[in-house]
Amino acid sequence: RLSSAPVDAGEYTVKIDAANGNKYNSASDVTSSEWKFTIAKATPVASNFTFTPPSALVYDGTKKSATMTIKSGLSGFGSISAVKYRKVGESTISATAPDSAGTYEVLIDVSSGNNYASVTNLTSSGWKFTIEKAVPTSDDFIFTPPSNLVYDGSRKNARVTLKSDLSGMGSITYRYYWVNESY
Repeated sequence: RLSSAPVDAGEYTVKIDAANGNKYNSASDVTSSEWKFTIAKATPVASNFTFTPPSALVYDGTKKSATMTIKSGLSGFGSISAVKYRKVGESTISATAPDSAGTYEVLIDVSSGNNYASVTNLTSSGWKFTIEKAVPTSDDFIFTPPSNLVYDGSRKNARVTLKSDLSGMGSITYRYYWVNESY
């Protein structure tokens, strides 16, 4: 027996107690098989959640994970069972947080709770973040000076290569300067 009308999802029946009146005697637990109703589980919507984008959103080779939480005050929610990512403009959804430059959309799966149904791939236009391209520095490269550094009339080409654990850089253009020349 509930202390008041139901709030939570579930199936309910109604019983009444009738007080003694001028034409009827009192009665307890009066009911009918038709006096039933069901409060359906609500479907989770984006506004039920708080989205926190990852920090340090410049490419550095590390995975960038968003945080999703259920807003406080909501009763009977399941749990967020998966946080997933899709690069904007692509169709592939991944459970792995992204580590490449680009704009990503966050999607979540939510398990069923007492008052809320389960949902898969829930997203919102506001659940996006962009990993900006990094600006290369000399620390990203390996410099190999030319061999045979004695004048012999031939070009002395230095070699600059990207460190092996880095990828995604465009082509490299070489420019040479005299040491006391401003660059």
